Amino acid sequence: MKVDDFTRLQKKFMSGALLTTVIFVSFVFGTQLSDAVYTASVQHILVETQQEADDVIRRLRSKENFGDLAKELSLCPSRARGGDLGTVMENELTHELNEALFPKIQENTAPNTLKIVRTSFGYHVLRINKHMTETSNQRVNISDTLGASLP
Repeated sequence: MKVDDFTRLQKKFMSGALLTTVIFVSFVFGTQLSDAVYTASVQHILVETQQEADDVIRRLRSKENFGDLAKELSLCPSRARGGDLGTVMENELTHELNEALFPKIQENTAPNTLKIVRTSFGYHVLRINKHMTETSNQRVNISDTLGASLP
């Protein structure tokens, strides 16, 4: 989701009952609305076994094209797009994938980093193309939106 899309949705939904709910949940549960949104541009190839995942990594390291391998080997419908999952936000995918894509300590992941992650769906060979962080300087700050919505 692009910054402008997020801002448009934020303005659309931050009114009335939803606004009240957001404030209530934040107050009662002590949650804070984050000042940063973490995203990653990622591709994946889903296979059944660790051996198949290891073979995919070996083929990628021998310079085979990720998209072509995804179309050939992946069990996921994203294979039609070369395994491209697009840009995903933190906590948008399964717990295991989230942990691999967004470690607790934000590491400086080099472009095209490869990882193997096991989930209930199988083994995912992930290629992390880019990590991005959007802050309140890049989008409308939630406090501005809340303040503008209050009488």
